[in-house]
Amino acid sequence: MRYREFFDTLKEQLNEEELELFKNNNVHLGIFSREHLNYIITGEQFLEARFTKNKIAPYQTVNKGDIVVMKEACGPIQAYFIINDVEYIEVKDMPMKEIEFKYNDEIFQDDLFWKRKRHSNYATLIRVGEVKKLEPFRTDKMIRQGWITYAKN
Repeated sequence: MRYREFFDTLKEQLNEEELELFKNNNVHLGIFSREHLNYIITGEQFLEARFTKNKIAPYQTVNKGDIVVMKEACGPIQAYFIINDVEYIEVKDMPMKEIEFKYNDEIFQDDLFWKRKRHSNYATLIRVGEVKKLEPFRTDKMIRQGWITYAKN
């Protein structure tokens, strides 16, 4: 999905300050389960974790101050947040059991999640800052990636 496709709809919901924020920062489109999207929107979850086997986005592509637009898997774009902080972990340096023990209370995951992620090599831990709920809107295209990074526009 190209940035213009959703930005044109998104900008109708943003004030001038927010528009400048989007123009001056990197923007990411993250795909979230309904459950975790709601945890973040309601302020219950402040840490988003992404685990990958390879060095793919969001690993090493997100930074403090970037914007994450939140899209529900198979659903609409519903909110965005500003990144407060990011931690990148190579699993060889911190085993998955240690990551699970240290962060599970903040990322709200069950045993099945950790079982599925046990072969991951990289973790991206994103501290969620200010969240802004949007009037939900859909995009025309099916998005197959879990994360898309856009350069400053």
